[in-house]
Amino acid sequence: MSKILFTLAVAVATTGAFAGLTNPGIEKRVEDLLAKMTLDEKLGQLIQVGGSDEAGVPASQDLSKAEIGKRFYEMIEKGAYGSLIGCRGVKYFNEAQEAALKSRLGIPLLIGHDMIHGCITDYPIPLGLSAAWDTNLWFRCASTVGPETWLKGANWTFAPMLDISRDARWGRIAESPGQDPYLANLYGYWWTKGLQGEDMSKDYRIAACAKHYVAYGAAEGGRDYNRVEMSDSTLRNVYLPSFRGAIAAGLATVMPAFHTFNDVPCSANRYLLTDILRGELGFEGFTISDYDAVWEMREGRHGYGADDAEIASLALNAGMDMEMLGGTYRRGLKAAIADGRVKMETVDEAVRRILRVKFALGLFEHPTIDEEDLRKHIDFAANRAVAREAAQKTTVLLKNAKGTLPLAKGVKVALLGGFANNTNEMH
Repeated sequence: MSKILFTLAVAVATTGAFAGLTNPGIEKRVEDLLAKMTLDEKLGQLIQVGGSDEAGVPASQDLSKAEIGKRFYEMIEKGAYGSLIGCRGVKYFNEAQEAALKSRLGIPLLIGHDMIHGCITDYPIPLGLSAAWDTNLWFRCASTVGPETWLKGANWTFAPMLDISRDARWGRIAESPGQDPYLANLYGYWWTKGLQGEDMSKDYRIAACAKHYVAYGAAEGGRDYNRVEMSDSTLRNVYLPSFRGAIAAGLATVMPAFHTFNDVPCSANRYLLTDILRGELGFEGFTISDYDAVWEMREGRHGYGADDAEIASLALNAGMDMEMLGGTYRRGLKAAIADGRVKMETVDEAVRRILRVKFALGLFEHPTIDEEDLRKHIDFAANRAVAREAAQKTTVLLKNAKGTLPLAKGVKVALLGGFANNTNEMH
């Protein structure tokens, strides 16, 4: 049978990788650094943790919070982690990076967080932004997110969220650009381009991460994390185009989804992560699991793998480069390598992909944040003007009941519900 092709016409390039990840100068630096790394240092690059609670301190140890925190920074200094998750401000960011720079090879950290529709300045939710059908607006909104993200203490965002949403029962529709593949393709391209720019190392740009790869919005019954059964035709014509657009814009990272796709968890699905993502779509960045997703492949969720070593080997061999939390790679990969289930070439390739992004982001030259200089690059008044424009262009009137609009002078509007004044949840 001949390969099923995309029949969807798209308005952006469908091939061509981000030059920043394939620069010959970066490749030489990656290979030089990789040649110096021990196995423990390589495995450290594949691990993302959330803070001192993930420091690898045995639960039986009766340590104080301060002692655990000290151990956490000591682990960073040993090169035990390649990435942290969570925005905790400039001070925490710089302290963590300074600890990483004390490691034997001085490899800086990627620090990631969700910036789905803005950071300090909030824009309409993605479902609202998509209603504008305005690529320039999307680009301008995303362009402001990078500097503000640095100011919050991160250099990487788990966005854009590009799931196609056609089942109203699914609870994450608000994060997505909606139900149209053509629109989502454009949204993925321009949001990625705005976050990363043409050169991630300049103008306080950040690394983007398209999620959730793939067909997360097609979960059976609209139930989050549930199984997905899908034909190749539907996969390619409905659910892949949005990721195709982001990759064409130079996407640095991809987050596979929680669910099973045709009975295999996305976190260990070689057909999705290697054959299609890299082989067909030409993705050259690295993949990171969703929160605990590798660990959750085990009994109790998907029943896929008996222990840490087996689960870690299934995920890494399939093309999952970095694990977000869960600790499965930390606990299981060394044993899987020792007994031959994971080859060193597989580990090395995953490390290469992560190092490329770190070099492309300019972290080796500028690992810490100069807050005074950063603030000079952020015009909050201009950002708010873009947010106001976005709100105006994305307001959708479903029905003008009894001539409610335009509002008469003096009429008051009530904003009701738990999110009405909860700015943290809005972020």
